[in-house]
Amino acid sequence: MNYPKSSPNYAATERKTDMAVQSTRARSVASLRYPPRRAGGVAQMTAGEMLGRARKSAGVTVADLAQMTKIRASIIAAIERDDFDHCGGFVYARGQVRSMAVVLGVDPDPIIAQFEQQALMQPAEE
Repeated sequence: MNYPKSSPNYAATERKTDMAVQSTRARSVASLRYPPRRAGGVAQMTAGEMLGRARKSAGVTVADLAQMTKIRASIIAAIERDDFDHCGGFVYARGQVRSMAVVLGVDPDPIIAQFEQQALMQPAEE
């Protein structure tokens, strides 16, 4: 329901909306902390592992990649460890992953797909 801005109900509705958005963002960022599960014992490389392997195969250092992408070296190192907490949120992390892949000359789509899969995974509730 839409309330006029002067209504007390408007402020309450806005607070609820803000809290819902913050909660969604928190869950999204929290889910990035957990590496993907290995289904059926089959090892699946994480997005960070893919990027680290591509960087090493290209003979590029973290410092070089930081200079080429304008992404801080500490963030690149964290991404390669699948630690996306310091990326500034899901959208920024995805953009940084894509930028790294493009600069390294690898197809970003499979890496982005793996990153998104990791982001959607929630820790097992026990």
